[in-house]
Amino acid sequence: MIQEKSKSRLVFFGVKYFPSRGGVSRTTEYLIRSLKDKYDITIYCYRHPGAKDYLPGVRAIQMPRLGRGSIGVFPYFFLCYLHMLFFGKYDIVHLRKIDSAFFLPLIRMKFKKVLATSHEQPYLSTKWSSAARAFFMFNEKIYIKSPATLNAISKSLCAYYEKEYGRRVIYTPNGVNYLHEYNEPGADELLSRHEIGKPYLFWAARRIQASKGLHLFLDALHAGNFDLDVAVAGEPTHDREFMKEIESKPAYSKVKMLGYIADKSLLLALVQRARLFVFPSLSEGMSIMLLEATSTGIPVVCSDIAPNTDIFNEREVLFFRSGDAAHLAEQIQWALDHPHEMAALAEKARLRARSEYSGDNMVEQYDALYKKVLGL
Repeated sequence: MIQEKSKSRLVFFGVKYFPSRGGVSRTTEYLIRSLKDKYDITIYCYRHPGAKDYLPGVRAIQMPRLGRGSIGVFPYFFLCYLHMLFFGKYDIVHLRKIDSAFFLPLIRMKFKKVLATSHEQPYLSTKWSSAARAFFMFNEKIYIKSPATLNAISKSLCAYYEKEYGRRVIYTPNGVNYLHEYNEPGADELLSRHEIGKPYLFWAARRIQASKGLHLFLDALHAGNFDLDVAVAGEPTHDREFMKEIESKPAYSKVKMLGYIADKSLLLALVQRARLFVFPSLSEGMSIMLLEATSTGIPVVCSDIAPNTDIFNEREVLFFRSGDAAHLAEQIQWALDHPHEMAALAEKARLRARSEYSGDNMVEQYDALYKKVLGL
């Protein structure tokens, strides 16, 4: 009798949320769902009542959340590392976020087969203190000098690492599941509750923070004085000082604040119903929110930062000059005045998102990377 070959043991380190809450945790969950029959998978995560039994066959090792922000996440990563050190039996470690790269040399002391992924340059975000930004820059140097296999999710990041450090990093773009489910009843109820009864402009992010550009959107709304409802979805408690700035904007009174929407099917139903999805981000890695929005076929107006122009071009989305609220207002007005042209752009963006940035493509590339690291 031929014995079935055992599966390689794969662990995800550097992820906080399971079930996912957007961004890195969302792409990680997609990888886990797609590869759990091929690998014996473990994930470290914050404590959550649904984590243990969330995906059958996947081991979720939960750690307490000991504070917030860059300071709070460090002891969490440290606890994860200690568990790995004393109890971990893994064939390959996937470090999923550069925030946790401080532990990369320590992990490499026990586990030689490591893949480390960079999603962004977090020190570029103004939400962090100078000490936190210095720590993230230190992490970047640890990451780039590591003998681990390195990859990054955007062409811009790969180019930056090669130019700045002379280190070639493998480009592995994010991907999204384009076979969306839409929570239409939930969208009906939420829009009715917030008295949104006509076509609306939509802005959404995991958190409301300066790097996502909501302040620019509000300034553009004030400049353009558009006769449309405006809906904003995102967690408002992450940066209270920035929220005070937002609440002081003249256009704030016109905005319907929906809060953070954890239900992806509900969020995408709201995206799909919007007149325009506005994405004024000042810094990104490779935005899952942007990919998911375009994959629904909704017209998009977005900033011309490199991580956005890396994945879409002017024949697929309408760009505005990053940081320029007046130009954003002009582009929103153009989009409203030219619905047929915007629909044509949106269809091309939808096809690009579903062909080049599908979740299946992402899974295939990571599966190939895992095999390369494992020497298979």
